[in-house]
Amino acid sequence: MAQANNLRRFDPYYAGVQYSGGLPLPEDRICSFAGRGWYGAAAARWFKLTGISPSFLTRLRSIRPALMHAHFEESGLAGLPLARELNIPLITTFHGYDATATQIHAGPRRVLDEIYARQRAKLQSEGALFVAVSKFIRKKLLERGYPEDRTVSIPIGVDVDQFRPQQEAPSAPMVLFVGRMVEKKGVTYLLQAMAEVAKERKDVRLVLIGDGPLMPTLIDEACALKLPNVIFMGSCDSATVRQQMSIASMLVAPSVTAASGDSEGLPIVVCEAQAMGLPVIGTNHAGIPEIIQHEKSGYLVQEKSVCQVAIAILTLLGQFNMRREMGLAARENVRLNFNLKLQTAKLENYYERALRDHLKGPGKGRTAFIRPAHGGFELEACDSDGINWTRIRSLVQAHLEATKWKQV
Repeated sequence: MAQANNLRRFDPYYAGVQYSGGLPLPEDRICSFAGRGWYGAAAARWFKLTGISPSFLTRLRSIRPALMHAHFEESGLAGLPLARELNIPLITTFHGYDATATQIHAGPRRVLDEIYARQRAKLQSEGALFVAVSKFIRKKLLERGYPEDRTVSIPIGVDVDQFRPQQEAPSAPMVLFVGRMVEKKGVTYLLQAMAEVAKERKDVRLVLIGDGPLMPTLIDEACALKLPNVIFMGSCDSATVRQQMSIASMLVAPSVTAASGDSEGLPIVVCEAQAMGLPVIGTNHAGIPEIIQHEKSGYLVQEKSVCQVAIAILTLLGQFNMRREMGLAARENVRLNFNLKLQTAKLENYYERALRDHLKGPGKGRTAFIRPAHGGFELEACDSDGINWTRIRSLVQAHLEATKWKQV
């Protein structure tokens, strides 16, 4: 949502099967078709299995989108028939498991996985652009057959004005973790490392923010390890996360590759913590080395290495000046290379390229809609071999700066 809110040349609309209300989306920008109850569930499942929903297609046509941007591979696969019917380019962003996991679901849900696997070749062929949130994810996509010339790496980034160093009252030493309680987050190795840290520093607090299926198991493990100062806060809003980051000594991101192959893309919380001037200890895993500068903005350790995590924590706890210098370097790195506004501007450049390529692509009857901020006009290519595509492209280019495209 942060990325959509920072679009400047496109107007975002939020399309999906159902709106759960979990995000504060503007009501006039929501486009969904499946309601509550058994009928809505049946309509949603039918659409995911077949990609067919006349009512959804009608709703999308009513907003006359210029392009579709899907997040996660399965959304791209589900959106492909819609983009084809609407004759608009489809862009898909891959965040992690959708590019790395070899086994995602079991039971009835596995049927969808098998359908998506068979449809992947169509997405690779027809998709206008494939966006990886890290270089690591881009490499994984290429290994899966995604076209090199249409697969790019664009980290989402963070709002460096919202996440910035804050002056808080000094507090006791504190190690912070933020993330879901699932296997790939590696929380068990952090708990074990803190047991080693406690042998030398019993004053150190461990605060864990997040929820997930492994929460009960991890709480039991913390009790079994007899950790003296550990707090499981559960799910928290962004303001609470920022407040905890402002008083933490460091953030630890002990991610690992799950048994299913599921790996991180580029954990946004690592960017957020560094934007707030926190040094980060992270594993040499997936996209994490692309954001942490080892021994400059934090430390990189090996996956599942309890010893290395414990040593890095004790090192940072014992050297205030080092923590401060690393925090300053971390903030600068994010400001220059993982700035949400700059990264979103790059994405919009690719939006425009996808639209230009779509206009000049093979086929007849292509239609381009150009929407200035207040009003609009339409360029329509009819079925004609003599259509002047050069003239149309020049008109499109001339109005790009004053244009806001609709993005779904």
